Amino acid sequence: MEHLQTKSRGRTNFHMGKLYTLSIEKEMLEKFKDIHLTGIIVKNLKVKSINPNFFEPYISGLNELYKQQDVTENEEVKKWRNIYKEMGLKPSKYHCSFESILRRYLKGFNFLGINNVVDSYNSVSLLHQKCIGGYDLDKIQNKITLRFAKEGETCLPIGASEPISLSKNSVVYADEEKVLCSYWNYRDSEYTKITENTKNSIFFIDEIDATPKKGKNAIKDLANLLKDTCDAQIIYQFELSKEYPTNYFEV
Repeated sequence: MEHLQTKSRGRTNFHMGKLYTLSIEKEMLEKFKDIHLTGIIVKNLKVKSINPNFFEPYISGLNELYKQQDVTENEEVKKWRNIYKEMGLKPSKYHCSFESILRRYLKGFNFLGINNVVDSYNSVSLLHQKCIGGYDLDKIQNKITLRFAKEGETCLPIGASEPISLSKNSVVYADEEKVLCSYWNYRDSEYTKITENTKNSIFFIDEIDATPKKGKNAIKDLANLLKDTCDAQIIYQFELSKEYPTNYFEV
């Protein structure tokens, strides 16, 4: 990954562009002590439709991985269902992003066909059994925080006509103006979705246990797949955790 910087604890110096701050709210870390976020910053994306057959060699092992599997018995799904219960949500109705994609796959529905970027991170999500989100960085204000929702906050999900009203128990990704994703990784916002006009983006992998190795492997695969499908330039890799709750980058 050319020009890649990793695990910076302070301001990066190799760009003189727009400065972004990434952080996990203190109250979040007090409640969910093993949060670990891994991610990448990507420039010069070429977002377009792509033949789903392109991903066949990459996802060929899914049938064996999920052979005769009950969604609710998947270990990653179990972890997130417990988190959703803590947010006051009914897990049978509200599913983390990984569970949503897994359900589509196990029912025989096509989870590909959106665009090359979204198809890439959905494929990695299934292969590594991780929740992954991607956002148009140019539509995000300078500070991105994983935090509890504020009174009266809402999120308009992709494709929805009405916003979701969020309680103070809800976990959200948000910038300084708006919520980017509701209920941690349930539904992404219409305002920051990746489209054919997206040039720069940020991707997060959410982990809620103390062993982030899988997330690191997943982000490596995602970076390589984005380079193959989108001619992407991966400029920065980051991690956030209780030990390092804040990070910075410039684009």
